[in-house]
Amino acid sequence: MNFNDDIVPTSWSLDDQQVLSTYQLANGGSDLVLAPATGGKAVPFVATKYAETNGQFSPDGKWVAYASNESGDWEIYVTNYPAARASGRFRAAAVPNRAGVETAKKSSISDLKER
Repeated sequence: MNFNDDIVPTSWSLDDQQVLSTYQLANGGSDLVLAPATGGKAVPFVATKYAETNGQFSPDGKWVAYASNESGDWEIYVTNYPAARASGRFRAAAVPNRAGVETAKKSSISDLKER
């Protein structure tokens, strides 16, 4: 991680052991990282060539929802926790901008079905 980068906490794990954060890169990109709640080094959770931001743990602690521009538009994705896996990740809803002009169509992460 670089001195000119920023880490912004966005959500705590159900067991209060991990803090999910947006790692804002100096070049304008962003990734999701996990850091121990007691302090220590943050490790990548979802880090691709696209921007990932605003991660949130599900109420049951088994999923993480986040915004990404992977498709060329800002959309909401959901992935497994604690191990983010491509096979367990799916697109949940389109969100044209970070302000949430278009919101997710489901009321909770548990309502989502793999697409």
